[in-house]
Amino acid sequence: MVTLVIIHQPTAMNRWAEYCTELFENKDLSPSTSETHSDEGEGPEPPSLLSEVRHAMHQLRSEKSPGIDDIPAELWKATGDEGIHIMWQLCTKIWKTAQWPIENS
Repeated sequence: MVTLVIIHQPTAMNRWAEYCTELFENKDLSPSTSETHSDEGEGPEPPSLLSEVRHAMHQLRSEKSPGIDDIPAELWKATGDEGIHIMWQLCTKIWKTAQWPIENS
């Protein structure tokens, strides 16, 4: 296998666009049995662990602009263990259903 290093920025950006398009347009991708967890049966990886979500939420930086959800990191941190558990449940639901939850207005 030959590996090329692309240093010309427009060429590199075009190649990344091609790669991502190929990756996401290939509907025939199905994990082989060696890639799935036999006890999970949910795909190539199990859902996030509670400890992983806890670690990620502790890594949130304070005094930064909130994301598209408009929830600042300080608010998530203030929710403590209950907020971590809620976020973990949400992440697990999204992982298992492969769908974003519908926002209630």
